[in-house]
Amino acid sequence: AARVAPQARILCFEPIAENGARLLLNVEQNGAHNIELIEVAASDFDGAAYLRLQSTDAMLPLKADIGTTPGRPVQCLRIDDYISRIGAEAAGDGRQVGLDRGE
Repeated sequence: AARVAPQARILCFEPIAENGARLLLNVEQNGAHNIELIEVAASDFDGAAYLRLQSTDAMLPLKADIGTTPGRPVQCLRIDDYISRIGAEAAGDGRQVGLDRGE
C-alpha cells in the first residue's frame, strides 16, 4: 500500500509489541515513510480485552470478558474513534478511509 499510494497515510493497528517491532523493521528496510504503527487492537469497543495467541498465522478473536479468558491483555480502540481524534473524515474532505482486516 505504501508504494501504490505514497501520498496516503497508512495506519497499522497492532497490539502485540513483537509484531509491531517486526512491522517497523520491515517499513524501514523498504523505505516506506507513510506508515504509522498504532499499538492497540482495532475493535468494535474501547477498553481492555484478552487476545488469545497461537503459534499459527490464523486470526483470532478478541474476548472482552477480562478476568475469565486466558490470553494476553491488550488495549482496544474503535477505528472510528481514532479517525475522529486525528481529524481524518472519510466524507467531506476527499480523503478515503479503507480497511484491510487481514482476511
